[in-house]
Amino acid sequence: MTTWPSGIRMTVSNRLEILAAELADAMHAAPAPPLVAERIVVPHPLLGRWLRLQLAAQLGIAAHLKIELPAEFAWAAMRDVVPDLPATQPFAPRTLRWHLFTALAEWQGEDALRRYLADGDPRKRFELADRLATFYDRCLLYRGDWIRAWQGGESPHWQAQLWQAVTSAAPHPAHWIDAVDAYRTAPAAGDGDTQLALPLPEEDAGDERPRVSFFGVAALSPSYLEMLRAASQRWDVRVYLMSPCREYWADLASRRQQRTDDDAEGNELLAAWGRPAREMQHLLAEELGTGAPAEIYAPPTAQTRLATVQRDILDLRPATEATNDEELPADDSLQIHACHSPMREAEVLHDRLLGLFDAHDDLEPADVLVLTPSLGDYAPAIEAVFGAANVIP
Repeated sequence: MTTWPSGIRMTVSNRLEILAAELADAMHAAPAPPLVAERIVVPHPLLGRWLRLQLAAQLGIAAHLKIELPAEFAWAAMRDVVPDLPATQPFAPRTLRWHLFTALAEWQGEDALRRYLADGDPRKRFELADRLATFYDRCLLYRGDWIRAWQGGESPHWQAQLWQAVTSAAPHPAHWIDAVDAYRTAPAAGDGDTQLALPLPEEDAGDERPRVSFFGVAALSPSYLEMLRAASQRWDVRVYLMSPCREYWADLASRRQQRTDDDAEGNELLAAWGRPAREMQHLLAEELGTGAPAEIYAPPTAQTRLATVQRDILDLRPATEATNDEELPADDSLQIHACHSPMREAEVLHDRLLGLFDAHDDLEPADVLVLTPSLGDYAPAIEAVFGAANVIP
């Protein structure tokens, strides 16, 4: 396997404000050329809007920023090097389901699949095509080796045969894996050789490579990491990543993963909820060879129950070793409300937010983040409660 020199630099912190300040410092120290947009990749548009405000506050002005989602940046970056790529992904799930819908109408392969579609009901065929589109999309992101094997005719099962039927008439490169492979093997600018063009050593590259900053992106698929590794040949890639713990916690096991009492070490909350961030740091460091990141941590200074939990996580300390409850002042920094329905949860949330806005004059709705496990289940309750009151936007 070819090993690429790393052009990726990573900064980690336990606070987004610190990461935003580091990004602002990098932009101030080495501003992009006037006609070149500053490329920033975020996991969600909401975080992009927050970051734009933070950069404006620290730099005085935030202009000519191109804030993109990971898939948008990747496709645009690959299209700059592989001109045969279409402007949009032709095999995105919403488009792919219609390709599958057409292919299933003419299906003459697997008996079980043919029997399921024998009645000719287009609704059944569309539902199956929709589910298969989601399945194939996940394979494109997380099982690139399967896609390559299916296209090479190495798998005889119906999933591979259906994929071949859908992609056989498509121009090459047609989908995400094709694009990654074409981008990875594309020659560098001015190089007519079709072999993989290795980048210049970092000390010789100077500031000629354009910069892209990944801010707060907590999860990337293996195939995206392939693209990012190849992109580091042509881009100065900066990664700003949230990390709640400053100690080594790559081997921290959750209760479900613990097999003996000896495994029950470290912070319980971090073990249960920190797996995505832990795996992301491991992949960036081990798979991409980013090495040791720049670490900038800010321990909580408040003497509250929430700050105590945050310090436990930051120092990888079990909760049993924390300060006893009787030594902590009574406060409402950490609250748990037991409610009997989503509607009641929304009502309690609304009342508590009103109380916080009354108690803290400097608190604005833009400072509040509400997380829910299923927005589809809670949206009607939130709309009913917040919309009826029409106090909190």
